[in-house]
Amino acid sequence: MRYLRILFWPMIVVAAFAWSGCDGVSAGNDDSGTGDGDTDTDADGDTDGDTDGDTDTGTGPGECVPGGADSMVMDIPVGLSNPEAGIVTVTFATADPVFLDVSTGTGEVHADMFQLFMQQQRPVFAWIDPDTRHVIDIIITIEGKVLALTETEESIDVALMASAALYRLWRDNECFDHLYEELQSALDEQSDVEVSSDDVLGIVDVRPAFDL
Repeated sequence: MRYLRILFWPMIVVAAFAWSGCDGVSAGNDDSGTGDGDTDTDADGDTDGDTDGDTDTGTGPGECVPGGADSMVMDIPVGLSNPEAGIVTVTFATADPVFLDVSTGTGEVHADMFQLFMQQQRPVFAWIDPDTRHVIDIIITIEGKVLALTETEESIDVALMASAALYRLWRDNECFDHLYEELQSALDEQSDVEVSSDDVLGIVDVRPAFDL
């Protein structure tokens, strides 16, 4: 079901560029351009895959991630390699590299998204195959304060300052207790958090905003 989203990525890309000059982000998913065999680049314009200075990116997985922490990566991309046999290696500020098949249309779009967020120094949440570390899908992370948590029979509806959309934490989420605790804490303390929401699963990850 996730792969149907490829049809909507072009419209999402436009929204991503509109956001790129802002502190917050609006609901939706993003994109830019790479995967073309040029030289490797990273977030600070170098080719070494490192960002300038020592920054705490807070990339350690939360206490609970649906499907397990080895099925995802949440970090700031800092480099994309040249394709080799159609495979691009994506490196991160602190997380282990992942691999992206750019021989498919979906892979090309994902490469563009990694490139855009590398340029913006924004984190990306990617679902990966835990055995091969190949990217399966990418979901966008919204950074900002929690404005309200509204209880319904099936979910907690989450309003974020950076988005006009509502994000749902489903009660049948295996990590419901942990994620709800993180959201409630952010609301109580009015602290900035990174909220990653999947079209199918709803909110899957909540953590403190990255300290760049």
